[in-house]
Amino acid sequence: MPENHFPTGSELNQPQHRRLTVELYEQMRNAIFAEFPEDVEELEVRCERTGTVATISGAVTDTTGQLSADDFWTRMGDKPLFTNMSVEAGRPAEAAWALGLFPDWRELASSGWNIVDLGAGNARADSRFSVSGSLAQSFYAQKRGFSVPLTDGRMFQMPKTATFRLYMMQQLARWLARESGGEPNYPNASNVLEWLVNELAPYQPIAKVRAAVEKLATQFGLGWGVTTVLHGLMDLGFWVVKPDVHLVRSVALLGCLNDSAAALSNPEKYLSHPDTLFEVVDVCRRFAPLITPLPQSQHKSIREVDIVLMRASYRSIVDRYVNDSGEGKPDDADCETVSMV
Repeated sequence: MPENHFPTGSELNQPQHRRLTVELYEQMRNAIFAEFPEDVEELEVRCERTGTVATISGAVTDTTGQLSADDFWTRMGDKPLFTNMSVEAGRPAEAAWALGLFPDWRELASSGWNIVDLGAGNARADSRFSVSGSLAQSFYAQKRGFSVPLTDGRMFQMPKTATFRLYMMQQLARWLARESGGEPNYPNASNVLEWLVNELAPYQPIAKVRAAVEKLATQFGLGWGVTTVLHGLMDLGFWVVKPDVHLVRSVALLGCLNDSAAALSNPEKYLSHPDTLFEVVDVCRRFAPLITPLPQSQHKSIREVDIVLMRASYRSIVDRYVNDSGEGKPDDADCETVSMV
């Protein structure tokens, strides 16, 4: 797709997109919010929490949002806490992060933290890692799994956090420290954030987006897969989505995928392969510029598309608009916290 070119309705009206139209999208959106008013509030909350580094209104890209290292950490640094975790299991960690009970990136990047991957055994087992450094030892001794006094006098039960999750956070913090204070490692950009704004812009082809996401996942290190990176980039406000089983089910039922039958048969497997995972991302990237977002979405079109299509499956609204029986609807337990954050 040429630079600064946004897809038109005719470009999306191909066989693989034959049932996903703006009119149908608006019908589903109206049905969801009319029948489940609480979803309107969730849309507003999620969009409020989403950054504005690269939003779009109509065909005008707004990249004026300033993204600092602290902003990057706030929305990316917590993602190891939620990866491969159910909604219920992830809520204590989400609350602890919001309360500021985890160390920030400067602390994690300092000599006071030193979690080392020993390289043997299960990548998620505590025994795979050694922990040293005064700050790390203090965190483990005082907070990990213990009650923490809050400023209002309440006690908060700090969730036990697997060492591999803290290791992922440490590696991201070290990467962020390097990129914040050293020479840029990205061509034709003064820093990584400027590079990301360009590489993930709405007009960029999905191959370029995929290359950028995979590059970050490699640089972040062990545990950072493309899905986790996409989750953080989505929350930062970049023009991507983090596909989950409900999102893939909606776009599959609407005939948007090259092999919708395979996606419906086993959405988890479909999302496990980068080719098909980024196909879902591409559908949302190409469709989002066509919609008129609701005021509650704050012009964050792609975030709205992500939420509406996900809720369309979760609420079984999409089933009304297709001939498919809708079999294979995921259970709530199949949905990760990351899909709602």
